[in-house]
Amino acid sequence: MRDDYYGGGYDWMSGMSNRAVRAYESGKRPRSRITLIDLRSAGWNGTKKAAMQLIETGKWRSCEWHHTSKHFNRTAFFDLADLVALQEDDDHVPS
Repeated sequence: MRDDYYGGGYDWMSGMSNRAVRAYESGKRPRSRITLIDLRSAGWNGTKKAAMQLIETGKWRSCEWHHTSKHFNRTAFFDLADLVALQEDDDHVPS
């Protein structure tokens, strides 16, 4: 089977796998690329620092990983919708 049958392959212009490109399109981001604008667009009301603390404590977990960079690094991606769901449970959100 060809890579494109499964949506695989690499987008050299973007510097990441085709699946990573689709993850970006569906609102998923690696930690290093999450911006306050992304968070607000998804419905997050907290600070970016609070969102990053949820990653550090393991309460906001990565949902998938993708190959990125010319070295094909394995990069964790986070779903912004998962973060917003955590927001509804005040016990998980740092102040």
